[in-house]
Amino acid sequence: MDKENFFETFIGLLQRIMNNPTHDQLSNSSKGEIALMIYISNHDNVSPGQLSEVLKVGSGRVANALKNLEKKD
Repeated sequence: MDKENFFETFIGLLQRIMNNPTHDQLSNSSKGEIALMIYISNHDNVSPGQLSEVLKVGSGRVANALKNLEKKD
C-alpha cells in the first residue's frame, strides 16, 4: 500500500469512527485533535490560523490541540 492509499484508508477509518454512535466515549478534546489530524493529512503547508478558521475554533484551542498531539508523539 503506497503512502497516499494508506492516508486515504486511515482518514476513512477515522471518519467512520467519528460517525459511530459509540464514539461519544471520546472526550471533546480528542475529537478536536482527530479533526486537526484529518485536515492536516489532507492539506499541505497548513498554518494554525487556517486550522482555526476552517475548524471554527479559537487560535488558543488550535495551539493547545497541537501541543497535545506533539506530546503524544
